[in-house]
Amino acid sequence: MEGLEKITAQILADAKASCDKSYEDAKAEIEQIKKKYNDEAAQIIADAEADAQKERESIVSRGLSSAAMLRRNMLLQSKSKMVDKAYSDAVGYLSRADKSEYLAMLKGMFSSAIKDTLSSEAALLSDEDGDYTAPDTFVVALNEHDSQKYLSEFEKFMAETLKETGKNYIISEEYADVSGGMLITYGDMYINCSIEQAVEQVRQETESEVYKALFGDK
Repeated sequence: MEGLEKITAQILADAKASCDKSYEDAKAEIEQIKKKYNDEAAQIIADAEADAQKERESIVSRGLSSAAMLRRNMLLQSKSKMVDKAYSDAVGYLSRADKSEYLAMLKGMFSSAIKDTLSSEAALLSDEDGDYTAPDTFVVALNEHDSQKYLSEFEKFMAETLKETGKNYIISEEYADVSGGMLITYGDMYINCSIEQAVEQVRQETESEVYKALFGDK
């Protein structure tokens, strides 16, 4: 019996020692796991804070960029409106010119339109293979104000201008919806001799210079 008790005691002692070692090993492993995850958690937090900082910086940068673009767009719109007004004022100025200046402008517009139209027509008529038939009448439309104020004198000029061309003119029964100048129809041809069109042509040639004059830049 004594030997059996010794063996049992030894087994228990070994089992306890093994259990104690397993416990210590498990405890150490748990500590390692806790340390690992604590380190990983700290890194995750650090990465998250870094990402958050980058995102904040990105948001601020995008905000500043958007604000700068908005400012540029507003400035360009403001400049564009000022340039538009400059040419709009030119239309108003021309339409309010005194009688002699205004009649001179109407006569110049009409003469130029007739000259250019008949020149183009001559080229068409010289084409032996063409089938162009020349109209004989220019239909001229003025706005209501000009019709009442200038038509009588302007008609004399139109008749004199067309006398040697073999062409005629008639005054349209409808008023032209323009600030000044005239609209001319010749067969299928439509000729815009309005003040608006004249100023638009000038704008295409001078807008960059107007920008420089107003703003000192392009």
